Amino acid sequence: MKKRAYFIALSLGLLVVSVSFTGIFADENKQVTSLVKMVNDNKLIKDPDKVVFKVNGKPVLAREFVKEKNLLIYLAKINGSAFPSEHDVINSLAKREALYQKAVELGLEATDNEVREFVKQQRSKFEEYDPNATGKELIEAEIKATGLTADEYWERTIPEYKKILTLSKLSDYYLKQLGPLNLENPNNVEKIKYF
Repeated sequence: MKKRAYFIALSLGLLVVSVSFTGIFADENKQVTSLVKMVNDNKLIKDPDKVVFKVNGKPVLAREFVKEKNLLIYLAKINGSAFPSEHDVINSLAKREALYQKAVELGLEATDNEVREFVKQQRSKFEEYDPNATGKELIEAEIKATGLTADEYWERTIPEYKKILTLSKLSDYYLKQLGPLNLENPNNVEKIKYF
């Protein structure tokens, strides 16, 4: 259960960029402003529902591409690494979509009730945060940039959270397949190679 909670928290931080990073750069206004600008740049997409590529026939939309690019730029900034190329963004999205499709194929897709409950919890946590916290500022900037109401914004996060929860179930599934690992035992290292 702890593994699943950790994976969900990590995935949320990586996908949404917002809630998990609350307060990291609270004193660094230039970086916060830069991140908010990246979120606001979503306005530059004239057609956010345009299909930019497909993975096994499933479309990946322009809005997903921009959000992923912003996330990878954000991570590059905090890690001091090179900014992602468009190929890096496509590769990241394609891998996630392929894993999601595998999870669905295995019958591990999160239910609508699970997702709605999770979104409700995330929204509640968001509303409890310090109004000056970085994560809250980023989400508010995204809401403003998209022109959505708060209710519409949270409703729009449902497909993203569905993927996150489904990928968490996939992770749990494979961890159960591996069983308990003792990394000092050479036989377990072979298991890791196939994971």
